[in-house]
Amino acid sequence: MENQRNGILAAGNWIIDHVKIIDQYPAQESLAIIQSETSSNGGGPYNLLKDLAKMEAPFPLEGIGLLGDDAEGHLILEDCQKSGIDSSQLQMTPEAHTSYTDVMTVQTTGKRTFFHQRGANALLEETHFNLEASDARIFYLGYVMLLDKLDV
Repeated sequence: MENQRNGILAAGNWIIDHVKIIDQYPAQESLAIIQSETSSNGGGPYNLLKDLAKMEAPFPLEGIGLLGDDAEGHLILEDCQKSGIDSSQLQMTPEAHTSYTDVMTVQTTGKRTFFHQRGANALLEETHFNLEASDARIFYLGYVMLLDKLDV
């Protein structure tokens, strides 16, 4: 009997979003007040797999990506473990920090502005992928335009 593929393998951007609620979006050289802040998962693969894990998807969830060998990289690995996401293909590098985005959200309008630091995601390349190690039926790759080496 042929091996039946099952699950989703999501590769690409693994990001920590630093969401800041601000009173207004300032003009250059002026001030905005940060009223509150939180951190959460970000990036297409991370968001997809976290959402499916929260919905208790009845199939395997696997990730491929490159994290910095730092506190936020370790946080992502711990989060994947708690969420039931296979992180065996999430690798760490000392060459760059974990990617992050500062998300400035104006409290009154909900409009968001993003300040992104590519970090380790910029170093992700083909050598970090072992597609043969996965039995996933679906492969997702996101956001290629922010994956510098892979986009080449």
